[in-house]
Amino acid sequence: MFQEELKKIIKKLSYPLKDDDALKIALKRKLTKKEFKLLEFRVYNATAQEMQDKLGVDKDRLEEIEKRLIQKLNFEKIKHGLMVTKD
Repeated sequence: MFQEELKKIIKKLSYPLKDDDALKIALKRKLTKKEFKLLEFRVYNATAQEMQDKLGVDKDRLEEIEKRLIQKLNFEKIKHGLMVTKD
């Protein structure tokens, strides 16, 4: 579930993503609580209004959190932590 959503967000993947359990652990370490919850809501197809209500933020703040989430997930260092690399 996380894999499909991350494939939509991350612009370029060099290696395949880890399995969902490993992704969840890695994402919890790299993201803030609100960023992680927003990603979870996106995975479960929550509406923007549901996300705002559950996170306790307004529309502008939600957009800001989402923008920062997308930027973080596209940082090379964070991307490599989410992929299965051949070491």
